[in-house]
Amino acid sequence: MNAGTFKFIEQTLYDFNDIDKHINKRIEALKYPVVHTDENIGGGKANRISNPTERLAITIADDLTLSNLKNIKQVVEAVLDRLEEKPREVIELYYIDQPRKYTWVGVAEKTNYSEKQCRNIRNAVFEEIAKKLGLPF
Repeated sequence: MNAGTFKFIEQTLYDFNDIDKHINKRIEALKYPVVHTDENIGGGKANRISNPTERLAITIADDLTLSNLKNIKQVVEAVLDRLEEKPREVIELYYIDQPRKYTWVGVAEKTNYSEKQCRNIRNAVFEEIAKKLGLPF
């Protein structure tokens, strides 16, 4: 797997507990955007939808960042849900449980796997996430 994809997935798993917070923050940013004053006096009519509720719904539906966050959350949840109990525990102990309490050696001891097996589990999970997100690996 290439280094960029690996680091992206690793950071995504580290931040996974906060993804709902990031989604809500993005929705709030779309609901309450920074408004710049228009200094155009006597200009033409704006070609924006006049209904604010419709405009907000369309803005939220079309927002690429929000869509990507939701997709990442859905993919990671789907991959983790399909894992058996012990492999899921490996990922949760090392990446999702915050603050992190275990190194790979500690995770191996806690799950009764070898350190190499834990890293192999991680690699398989990362590869599946990368495939589902359409990332190069």
